[in-house]
Amino acid sequence: MFEQRLVNYLEARVPGIRGRVFPLVLPQDYVLPSLVYQQTANQIQTHDGHVQTQITLRLDVWIKTYTEGIVKLREIGAAMLEWQTAEIQVARQVSETITYESAVDLYRGTISFNIRN
Repeated sequence: MFEQRLVNYLEARVPGIRGRVFPLVLPQDYVLPSLVYQQTANQIQTHDGHVQTQITLRLDVWIKTYTEGIVKLREIGAAMLEWQTAEIQVARQVSETITYESAVDLYRGTISFNIRN
């Protein structure tokens, strides 16, 4: 399953997030830094008729400071761009932002990728 491979890979490659990678929402009993992922998948037909799955993956890292956000986004970005297997190819990084979430007094770094498998 893609999600389990993603979690295993990120926990092994990004310092400080082992056991802190969650689907969709940050749990109430979170420990920082934590990573939340969301994916959407689309079927793409190539010019030669081959069908591929393209996954748009959004990763939100929740951190205490802006500077830590920059560091974590770089670590996540580098790890994702190196993740290539026979089944998974990271096509490209789509976006990267850091925002301050005043309701929870945390920063959220968001990085998105298009992945083909």
